[in-house]
Amino acid sequence: MKTAKIGVLFLVALMALTGVTAGYAMWSETININGTVTTGTVGIKWSYVTDSATDDEISGKETTSSVSASLSADENTLTVTILGAYPCITYSVPFDITSTGTVPVHFKNGFVITPAYLSGIITIAHNPDAAYNAETADITLAQLHTGDSWHGILTFHITNVLWDTVLVPNGWVQGNTAAPYSFTVSIMGHQYNEIPS
Repeated sequence: MKTAKIGVLFLVALMALTGVTAGYAMWSETININGTVTTGTVGIKWSYVTDSATDDEISGKETTSSVSASLSADENTLTVTILGAYPCITYSVPFDITSTGTVPVHFKNGFVITPAYLSGIITIAHNPDAAYNAETADITLAQLHTGDSWHGILTFHITNVLWDTVLVPNGWVQGNTAAPYSFTVSIMGHQYNEIPS
């Protein structure tokens, strides 16, 4: 009988010890590692010096023609305005495109001119200024890093044929100083390793 009591007591003690051990075994603690990933940014903007647009109109012409340009508030669109337009005048607008982001950008698709029918009249080329000769002349082959600029010049030249076949059918009136003609130019910059569609 005494042995049975000791056996029972031992069994109760063993069960208690097992419960306590299980309790200790179920204790746990989790530690976390928090990380922050900062991604780069793609940003470009136009730069245009006010009053730098010019035309080659001969002084004293009956109709005074002029050209000006302005930037949208976000500096993503260049708007060119021509007043008193007529054939055989060349209008020129120098500009810069600057990378403002942290990721290099390229311009695979080139410039977009709106309205589209003016794309046959407008040419956009690398500015021939000697200070910029080291740059890639073709914007679609250029890659700009933070703070880099591509220097361009937009030229709008109207021949008599283009005036009669393109502009007049689209509502242009020679020497119209009452209603200026405007068009916009935009370009999309892509991260350097992205292939745009």
